[in-house]
Amino acid sequence: MINIKKIKTAKLKNPILIEGLPGIGNVGKLAIDYLVEELKPTLICEIYSDALPHNVFITDDDTIEPMRLSVYALKTKKQDFVILAGDSQPVDERGSYALAREVI
Repeated sequence: MINIKKIKTAKLKNPILIEGLPGIGNVGKLAIDYLVEELKPTLICEIYSDALPHNVFITDDDTIEPMRLSVYALKTKKQDFVILAGDSQPVDERGSYALAREVI
């Protein structure tokens, strides 16, 4: 099951996708988190899936949030971008392919 929560609509022209998910050393996640923090892209949707690990986060206000992927849009003068950040990678290949299809 994949659930996409649309937040905003973005009109992008030939965007380039930049993805950074946790992995060995968390290098991709750290790089994407830095880009999101510095460039302030627009959050356009959140993707929830049972292909992600069955874990939750407890927030500062004691609410529970499931793992998710966040998709951002960034428009610049020369190039538009879609930035994909996430809490985790899918746990198996089938989930990886299903999520990749949805993102594309």
